[in-house]
Amino acid sequence: MDPSPASGVAGALDGRRILVTRARTQAAVLAGLLRREGAEPVELATIHIQLLDDWLLVDAALRDLAGYDWVVFSSANAVGIWVERLHALGLDARAMANVRIAAIGSATATALRQADVRVDLIPSEAVAESLLAALRVKGVAGRKVLLPQATAARKLLARGLEAAGAAVTVVALYDTLPAPEDARAALSEIAIGRIDAVTFTSSSTVRNFARLVGTEDVAALLQSTKVATIGPITATTARAFGIRVDAVATNHTMPGLVLALCELLDREPSAESSNHGRQVAQTIGEE
Repeated sequence: MDPSPASGVAGALDGRRILVTRARTQAAVLAGLLRREGAEPVELATIHIQLLDDWLLVDAALRDLAGYDWVVFSSANAVGIWVERLHALGLDARAMANVRIAAIGSATATALRQADVRVDLIPSEAVAESLLAALRVKGVAGRKVLLPQATAARKLLARGLEAAGAAVTVVALYDTLPAPEDARAALSEIAIGRIDAVTFTSSSTVRNFARLVGTEDVAALLQSTKVATIGPITATTARAFGIRVDAVATNHTMPGLVLALCELLDREPSAESSNHGRQVAQTIGEE
């Protein structure tokens, strides 16, 4: 059975054109949720997930899972790559049966469960600060903790665990690189007012979008376009570039982001109708 619309009412975003800035391989989930609400997703991949060339440290960690007390995942991307490498070594979920598993949020936990991996800890809020606090409550002093993550992942979790007395091993699985695609069409759509909202699902999407536009110009480009982020960390990154953030998802998931968009745009005229209004006004003025 299909999941219920994020807003509870199908078509809550009828006629809205929403920019999706996720990696091309990940955009389908958010785009699908937007379509269920009647929106038209406009995809502009700002990041590309690039696997690392050297698996030496990752493979060593996978073969030594029994030596760790906790494995902590801070993204669904990390889970997918980790599980693929696990299988490449001829191992499966049983290799993780005797180590405790923490997931930063529900999407990451779902990815683990789909791989038949038990999840022992999910924090109340899907941010590194909340995950760190939850692990501290469990007691990590003297424990060996493994963090499989992106090379550009925030250092807060590793440093906080070390400060709490844990022996932390960080293994990089992938890089988040700027996506090699032509952004001119999508940026032009924003500039002429044909995009109702821009979504950011990670700090990487914000940073790479700003690089595409130009860090000095990005705030001005988005001045008349609504901006929604998946959580407070992404919102902080956006504001650091001078971008006004209009909505931050309370539930830091794709459905949560769509719900935030529904609430944000509920009483706003669509970009198409606003654009049509401007054209009419211009015509009247010319006459």
